[in-house]
Amino acid sequence: MVMIYIPPYFDENETYCAREFRAMVTLETKRLQQLSGTPKAHGLIIPIICRGWDLFPKSIKDERVVYNFEPYLLQKDRISKHKDGKVQLKQIARYIVDRVKEIQATMNDPCQDCPGFVLPRPEDVVSWVRNVQSPQSVLPGRIS
Repeated sequence: MVMIYIPPYFDENETYCAREFRAMVTLETKRLQQLSGTPKAHGLIIPIICRGWDLFPKSIKDERVVYNFEPYLLQKDRISKHKDGKVQLKQIARYIVDRVKEIQATMNDPCQDCPGFVLPRPEDVVSWVRNVQSPQSVLPGRIS
């Protein structure tokens, strides 16, 4: 599962993206339990930061392999024109291929429960969003 992050992703008033992420975590937990021989270090969520690297929650950065595309997206050239950008795109593609192979080798149908799956309710993620958000920087002269 690929998470494309920009700063409003974890907004406590507009919770769709936060609900999506929490749903990914739920699915990941279920699927990792079924991948018995797979090291738990191989998460199934790949966060890609397009904007707001410094605002992305540290708790998520610390537990996952996170890709910072912000430097590439702030330039006029495509990501694939940057040497490091190409390397990261290849790493992500390889990682996805490897996880798909593990899932196919171990699980019958990872989506057998998908038709009945629903996102968490907005009220179920608001307190989590408040806890996970990085502190916002305060403009000089303003009290937080």
